[in-house]
Amino acid sequence: MSHGEHPSATLVRRGVEAFRRGDAAWIRQHVVDDIIWHVGGSTPLSGIYRGKDEVLDFMSREREGMAAVNAEMVRRPGERRPRRPAGHHVRRPT
Repeated sequence: MSHGEHPSATLVRRGVEAFRRGDAAWIRQHVVDDIIWHVGGSTPLSGIYRGKDEVLDFMSREREGMAAVNAEMVRRPGERRPRRPAGHHVRRPT
């Protein structure tokens, strides 16, 4: 835990790290059985996921989708940086 970090913030940070690692065991251990996870928007993954199994399935599909998006990053001739497919946004931690 960082100095001065609230225990809830620590738990959320560790959950994000577990998601990034694909650590389903950590997530299964730390979320309540009747979790409800809402994903807004109108994408194929948008919706409401109820219970650990549905949430973990969503997270697995989300990670697979992100891997596919990252694999599709391309660089056009003359571009200095790869571009992301349209509609893709990654927010970097500040």
